[in-house]
Amino acid sequence: MAEAVSAGQAHPTGPGAVLALIRGGRATTRAQLMAATGLSRSTMATRLEALGEAGYLEVSGAADSTGGRPAGSFRLRRDAGVLLLADIGGSHVHTALADMGCDVLVSHRRDLSVAEGPEVVLGQVADDFRRLLKEAGEPADRVRGIGIGVPGPVEAGTGRVVSPPIMTGWDGYTVPDFFRGGYDCPVLADKDTNLMALGEHRVNWPDRRHLLFVKAGTGIGSGLVLGGALHHGSQGAAGDIGHIPAPGLDETSPDAPVCRCGNSGCLGGPGRWLGPG
Repeated sequence: MAEAVSAGQAHPTGPGAVLALIRGGRATTRAQLMAATGLSRSTMATRLEALGEAGYLEVSGAADSTGGRPAGSFRLRRDAGVLLLADIGGSHVHTALADMGCDVLVSHRRDLSVAEGPEVVLGQVADDFRRLLKEAGEPADRVRGIGIGVPGPVEAGTGRVVSPPIMTGWDGYTVPDFFRGGYDCPVLADKDTNLMALGEHRVNWPDRRHLLFVKAGTGIGSGLVLGGALHHGSQGAAGDIGHIPAPGLDETSPDAPVCRCGNSGCLGGPGRWLGPG
């Protein structure tokens, strides 16, 4: 019996990991996938069966093998569905619709302060998602996954925002719950720089065990990949460097710039980093 599968699964040898290997072209035959994951033939067969039944994979022909029957080469079905994506920044919302190969089909950007609160901001994201689907001629039941990045710490696995310095009204809010009633698919939320670090690692540096990604925009933040896996730390706070004291600056001085979080002398405070939010 095939195991249930979703593209959002993050287990290092789960169906999601196998799909990522195939999508990235790093392993496309059964033998290559077994070598890359260390899984047995029977377990790999179960993974591939689940991905095939879910509509994610197709066999693209024969590839070189070590003997016997030619090894079928698997490839991602880019038309198996679509993905809805949202980048919520300090002062903007950027939404996109992508195919299963992560190529953007349509996108939209608008100015909107995250301080407006979760109901306003996520309500706008939901409206923009519907607009993107309409523009692309895609029905909601073709959405295979939703990914949302926010500018603050997020509890791993739940999507719950935890003590965000600049996200007024968001503390304790579980972002995926806002969308689950409208779409029958996995909904994942994380800190924006975590998602950037994960994407950078998977696309450009998949063979590196450790990676540090730093983003400088309205503020500054970072994401960490350690041992090949995203590192969240306690309550999702790993890499949240924007609100540590800036070196060489007396945060008790009356001349120290006041950050949007309310403290003085933050590394990512006003005047220290310039760029789009």
